Amino acid sequence: MKHLLLPLVAIIFVICSLPCHAANLIEAYRDALQSDPTFKSAEAQKFAIQQSEPIARGAFFPQVSAIGAADRLHNDQTFGGTDNSFHQTIQRYALNANQIIFDYASWGRLQNAKAQVKQAQAAFNAAQQDLMIRLAGAYFSVLNAYDTLVSTQAEKRSLAEQLRQTEEQFKVGLIAVTDVDQVRANHDIVAAREIAQQNDVSDKLEGLRAITGVFYKKLAAIKGSAPLIPPTPNNINEWVKVTEKQNYTLLAARFAAQAAKENIKIQSAGHYPVVGAEGSYSYTDQSATQFFLTGTNSAQTDRIAKVTVNAQLPIFSGGTVTAQTRQASYQYAQAVADMDFTYRSVLTKAREAFLGVISGISKIKADKQAIASNQSSLNATRAGYAVGTNTLLDVLIQQTALYNAQTNFTTDQYTYLIDILRLKQAAGILSVQDLELMNTWLKDTIDLANYYYDADITRPTPW
Repeated sequence: MKHLLLPLVAIIFVICSLPCHAANLIEAYRDALQSDPTFKSAEAQKFAIQQSEPIARGAFFPQVSAIGAADRLHNDQTFGGTDNSFHQTIQRYALNANQIIFDYASWGRLQNAKAQVKQAQAAFNAAQQDLMIRLAGAYFSVLNAYDTLVSTQAEKRSLAEQLRQTEEQFKVGLIAVTDVDQVRANHDIVAAREIAQQNDVSDKLEGLRAITGVFYKKLAAIKGSAPLIPPTPNNINEWVKVTEKQNYTLLAARFAAQAAKENIKIQSAGHYPVVGAEGSYSYTDQSATQFFLTGTNSAQTDRIAKVTVNAQLPIFSGGTVTAQTRQASYQYAQAVADMDFTYRSVLTKAREAFLGVISGISKIKADKQAIASNQSSLNATRAGYAVGTNTLLDVLIQQTALYNAQTNFTTDQYTYLIDILRLKQAAGILSVQDLELMNTWLKDTIDLANYYYDADITRPTPW
């Protein structure tokens, strides 16, 4: 038994010692689809508004109702010492049907509902793309904060080594105390920055968890640098044209204006006649028994079928219809103005995103060159300090410039990735495939366990 137990314990130990799975961008997106409150609200709103069309269409179908009743009457009387009893049973059944023949308001409500359904679908598609942007932004914000922290920690370690060396040099009289103070001051500044950046990593993780409902202990990260891919086509006017046709936020605004236009017809329909047909069929079975001196029985059965065509023409409503129509016209003008604002806004965002991608590529290339140049400059400055041609302050300044260049590269890289997604969002072509492509660039793993705390997000209980 012991021979079996020891290998089993060893296997369990190895399994437990394996690193936890690092969540990637696609896994985080799937979590967000199930957890993000904003997206779930947009989804529920879409499903709710989709019922507007069958509700409005129902007015064009017959409205059928059935009525049934049964009465039992028993009356005992005494008249002049003689009993007089009366028993009666009545059974009634009726079937009524109403059919609209002409109702301009009902037709307007149907067209309004169709526009609302299209608006809801476009708004939902926009919400889905917005979720991709928010999720990717939160995800890359964590990576950016972590990379910045790693760079600061590397700078802190370098300064700590310099501080140790300068203190030893000061003890043997090779340098002045001012050099030690300069290094210590820089070290303390970077140490304080490290604390702030550690909190920033936790904050960014919390922002990601607010969308996904999951606190990730490990995340997949970019190793090195992401590919620099220019927009296709590399023409800002082509992207603007696609945005005009396919942007979901703009489409939703157009359908909202269309729905508002149909509402004018609904309100003005108060001046039009309403024509309908009504059919009914009733069956009544009545029987009675009366006991007075001699008993008498009676029975009666009625069957009535009726078809009626009626027309109702409003003549005066106190100005209500006129005011409601005027109100609907102003609401339509508002919807058109909102659509125009949305049009200008999405085109501006498309141009900004396109220029952001183009400039992002140039920035990243410049950042890489800046890192290489600052590294060479730092090496030369350190060599100059060793021979006495540079001061320690020159070394510290150049070292800070190198780490700033590394931080700029990290920030510009993640900004470039988000601009790619924003450009496709503006054009209405952002899809999961775009996230999957970026997910293939995440080949590294970062450990965030030190910034994790055990606190689950729970759903509040409705009243």
